[in-house]
Amino acid sequence: MKATLTSLVLISCSAGFSQTSELFDKAPPEIDEALRARVDRFYQAHVKGKYSEAFPMVAEDFRDEFIGANKEQYKSCETIRVNYSENFTKAAVVESCKGEWRWRGHVMPATMPLSSNWKVVNGQWYWYTIKQDGYVTPFGVMHPAPEAPGEAGKAPQIPSDFNAFAKNVLSSVKTDKNEVRLQSDLVSEDQIEIGNGMPGAIALSVDPTGLPGLSVKIGKEQLAAGEKTTIVFRYDAGDPTVQCMDCAKRVKEGVTATVHVQPTNQVIPIHVAFSFAKPATR
Repeated sequence: MKATLTSLVLISCSAGFSQTSELFDKAPPEIDEALRARVDRFYQAHVKGKYSEAFPMVAEDFRDEFIGANKEQYKSCETIRVNYSENFTKAAVVESCKGEWRWRGHVMPATMPLSSNWKVVNGQWYWYTIKQDGYVTPFGVMHPAPEAPGEAGKAPQIPSDFNAFAKNVLSSVKTDKNEVRLQSDLVSEDQIEIGNGMPGAIALSVDPTGLPGLSVKIGKEQLAAGEKTTIVFRYDAGDPTVQCMDCAKRVKEGVTATVHVQPTNQVIPIHVAFSFAKPATR
């Protein structure tokens, strides 16, 4: 089976987030700008479907892998993280690319975190690959089960019920509850815990609720496989922005905070309910 270009460039983001402290050193601006320009040209060639324009950014000793791989076309790509190593001569880049995942006639829109590796050769940044076993999906790198006797050489088994498979994958990202409760006349906090049970990394974001006085803070926006984090909801009744005609009604009815999970495009609604604090007893 011919490897896809995605399988060459997508490395589980969890590996990128567990590097040594050297990777988090800030690169000199000229180095960072030069790398990002090359990365942008490389992925924009994939957005346009003109893969020959990406070829000049491929390291010479990895051009056969690039030529022999199937190419994926994306709708858009954006660099979201760069980890440097070896005195800023190598880098692992995390790119967020929007596209479609196709499997057995099914098409799913997906935002895929793609990791690519870059190295400096003769003063220029070039793309290269690190071989990885497994099958790449928007949900992470899936590893085939060990072959049973007599099954060597057979094609990997694909789930017969795609919808059930997708549902099972999506249920791997869970919250411990779907409602938080706050006090409408005090400063109060409540939180939920969210865990990533998928084999690859996920990215979390929360839409603004638009309710004055209410803030939502994610403990960790990038979760590697098996990691958990909290989302803290805080309401300050004394915030000057709370004084508006519609605010009291919205607090009484409650609001919904929408948590987004990428690359699965999962949406998790969290209801924010309010109540008055009990008066102090004398």
